[in-house]
Amino acid sequence: MRGKCGVYLDAKEIPAPAIVAALRRHSLEDRCVVYGSFPLLHALAAMGHARLAMPEAVSVETLRRSLAEIQPRVVAFDRHDFRDDVIAVARQAGVGIFVDRLGPEDTPAH
Repeated sequence: MRGKCGVYLDAKEIPAPAIVAALRRHSLEDRCVVYGSFPLLHALAAMGHARLAMPEAVSVETLRRSLAEIQPRVVAFDRHDFRDDVIAVARQAGVGIFVDRLGPEDTPAH
């Protein structure tokens, strides 16, 4: 994979130090985003790896909190939070927007 694609890591039960160690071991720190709970992403940021964190947007208020506390480079959006008001906050902050539309809405029209 090295040099060919990025990595999207959806972390459920993985401690932040283990994630960083595995990514470092495989030289993927600059080619990965980590999607997970706010405490996990906050831990990554506290370790100096905020660039890895990809929080879910959720709402205007939640996104503003994530931007202030974690300072991610990209934010995840699903069908519930992919709304103009939330998108505007992400755009104003200059972060990337990752849209996850799996399921019946995974079509060009959506």
